[in-house]
Amino acid sequence: MVNVYQAAVAELRLSVGGKPVGYIVSKSGSAGLTITVESLSSEALTVVLTRDLVSLWNVYTFEDVRSSVQLEEAMFKLNPGSKADVSVKVSGLKPGVYSGYIGFRVVESGALYRLPLLLVVPLSLDAGNLRAFHQLNLATGTRDVWDVVTLYLSVDKPLLEPLAITTLSSPGAPGMVSATLTTPSGFYTSFTNTAGYTLVEEGLYTLSLWILFAFEWPINVNFTLLIGAPTVTEKLAWALESLASLSARITSIEASLESTIAALQLLRGELARESQELRERISSLNVTLTVLGRSLEGLAAQLSEARRDLEKLSTTLSNVNSTLAARIAREAERISELESRLQQARGELESMRRDLVGRIESVRGDLTRDIASKAEELNSKIAEVNSKVAEVEGAHSTTRTITLVATLIAIAALAIGAYSVLRSRS
Repeated sequence: MVNVYQAAVAELRLSVGGKPVGYIVSKSGSAGLTITVESLSSEALTVVLTRDLVSLWNVYTFEDVRSSVQLEEAMFKLNPGSKADVSVKVSGLKPGVYSGYIGFRVVESGALYRLPLLLVVPLSLDAGNLRAFHQLNLATGTRDVWDVVTLYLSVDKPLLEPLAITTLSSPGAPGMVSATLTTPSGFYTSFTNTAGYTLVEEGLYTLSLWILFAFEWPINVNFTLLIGAPTVTEKLAWALESLASLSARITSIEASLESTIAALQLLRGELARESQELRERISSLNVTLTVLGRSLEGLAAQLSEARRDLEKLSTTLSNVNSTLAARIAREAERISELESRLQQARGELESMRRDLVGRIESVRGDLTRDIASKAEELNSKIAEVNSKVAEVEGAHSTTRTITLVATLIAIAALAIGAYSVLRSRS
């Protein structure tokens, strides 16, 4: 059912690989998908993903398997036109068809958007499993007096033995099951309850079961679907199982042996590298020892030469010691002689000092007497000048001035002469 108006005004677009439905076929029962959430709004949106917005169930047994869906709850912002990727993983599903959805809620509007999921887990049949057997418990009859169950069979290698299909309905529920097997290339065959069909093609087969009941009103009927691949006798099966076990053990031993060989090769390589490194180190040490031996021989020769030089030096030092002793004795004598001469010079210097002091005292007395004599002569000259000044007192002022200057010059000359005499005597 599609709500056209809500689809036209949707705020989000959900897709897986560009498609609006997550359709996955997984042989292992586990799968991962990336959901792209794209904003179609002109405003920023807050999108919430929680576990209670996830739903997944088996379309034929109505078993709730939402616990097989692993995702991280998140709340994220989407600007207009922006996208975000959300990773979802499904694991542990048994063969069957599963339907459900992953929901995203917009916080601003409260709208819920769901991405539909359809997971197909085929029943794997291959030649390696000689007694393949699978049992499915189905619940049907929920829509009308007929129902359809579609299963998928995965064949990796052609099976040349016939396939066996059997349905067992619950007690008291008469009816008929019509089966249609479609090959990977599109051919099909129809049969009722049991088929002897060889699966000669590799790929995915589709098994459609039409359940017809003898009632005219809806009725719920539980029945079991048994699917068996080729079988063999018990002894041959036991032998083959033992062979398979032995083959597995041989494979394990081969793997261990290969691992041991690889480890030995690795160890051999490491030993070879270490031996080469050790050989190179020994060669380097030999070269070093040769150089050291030559160096030791040179040192021994130098030591011998040094010993000879030391002996010569010892002899020279003995001679030098005797020479130094003689020179020291002579220098001691010279020092004694110099000391006596110094004493004598000191006495002569003292005598000269006393004589010089006497002479200085004598010169000082003579100088004092000369100064007194010169002073008397100067006084007489001054008196004589004064008398002459008195005689020419009435003369012209210019003549008097010249006479006075001449007199002063004469006095100055006399003073200078007296000073020179005193300097020469001192």
